[in-house]
Amino acid sequence: MTGHVSQHSATAAEQAGQHLAATAEYLGLDGSWLGRRFAQLSAVGTEALARPRSRLHGLEGLEAACRFVAKQLVIIPRPGRR
Repeated sequence: MTGHVSQHSATAAEQAGQHLAATAEYLGLDGSWLGRRFAQLSAVGTEALARPRSRLHGLEGLEAACRFVAKQLVIIPRPGRR
């Protein structure tokens, strides 16, 4: 059963950007909008969205994730479209 699922994944891809684009498509999300929005978030920061409960925690991980997703979703064509 698990072998079948891993071989027939709806979001399978060789590269991270393709995987993110396939996941967005599977969820019915606009991948290009997500890329733009994550780029905006990485440019202005995430302080307005999240506040750690402890002063010992920071938002560096969230901001790194935003930069990564923005970089990966840049100019990736949606699956099945040209």
